Amino acid sequence: MLTIRAMAEMGPWILDHIDVRDRVGDEHCQRCDEPLRYVWVMEKQTEPKEVWRIGSKCGPTLEMVSKELWDTVTEPFHRSLRHLLTLERLSMWERDYADCRPLDYDLGWADQQRTKIVAGRLTRHEQRVLGHHISQADKRWKRALFQRYGYQQ
Repeated sequence: MLTIRAMAEMGPWILDHIDVRDRVGDEHCQRCDEPLRYVWVMEKQTEPKEVWRIGSKCGPTLEMVSKELWDTVTEPFHRSLRHLLTLERLSMWERDYADCRPLDYDLGWADQQRTKIVAGRLTRHEQRVLGHHISQADKRWKRALFQRYGYQQ
């Protein structure tokens, strides 16, 4: 039997609908094998998609644990998506055009900043300051690439 936590870690789950059975015992929970009257049809949102028919004890718990787990895991990414996309571009430039890097730029800086964002412990002020540093690094890289190649890569 899978634990609720293990199921939640497989991906975010949402309630699709609730089936009401005519009699208790017509169907059993796929997780704990308890006889069911109210069947929570839960759908996993990540690939591979799965649908589980579980009981009214397991269903709400799975939904709550899944929401809590995935909200805390993905929150830093939602708040700083634009910064993360810029850092991805900077990482690519670090790999592909290391010889063009700006004078005051250390290789690996983009990965260090991404690690800070992913940790999720930044205050709003720290996030704004980090965003400013990221945009400044982006501008310096664009200027360096333009000087070297005459156009932005």
